Amino acid sequence: MVEAPEAAGQPARRIEVKWGFVLVPLHTRPLPPATHTNAYLVGEPEMVLVDPGSDDPASLTELFATIDALTQDRRRLKMIVLTHHHLDHVAGLAAVRARYRVPVAAHPETARHVPVDVALADGERIPLAPGAGGDWTLEVLHTPGHTRGHVCLFHRRTGSLVTGDHIPGGMGTVIID
Repeated sequence: MVEAPEAAGQPARRIEVKWGFVLVPLHTRPLPPATHTNAYLVGEPEMVLVDPGSDDPASLTELFATIDALTQDRRRLKMIVLTHHHLDHVAGLAAVRARYRVPVAAHPETARHVPVDVALADGERIPLAPGAGGDWTLEVLHTPGHTRGHVCLFHRRTGSLVTGDHIPGGMGTVIID
């Protein structure tokens, strides 16, 4: 709905890179020269939040405003998924978990560093309610390299891959630990 930000009481920046894939850039403290980490809200009408990486109050306000605006569009946050345990991908986890009270999922190696509710295995599927466009099931791909527990999420219907830190933006550095 076009009026969703106004209905929420304030505008929310919303970058929907394709239907059902909303990008929220969060100010974080990654390795220079990067300054942001991307969080993603994937799915419609049910969504997963991938990598709530910032504990910066302004970034959390923006993330919450985006989630709430999507709720006005009849979308619902079902789960938080962590691609890996680095602070620039998980620093906002406690605040998001407290506000939305949804389960957190990650690979067992990531769970050694961050408290999670659901362990994700390679090839596992995260079922999301189908939307008007069809199936929103996400496939978990265990992609060790950046960290031992790194995962990517593949959406088969659209051929989309959420890569965490395996593909950095134009200004980023990837470390292989």
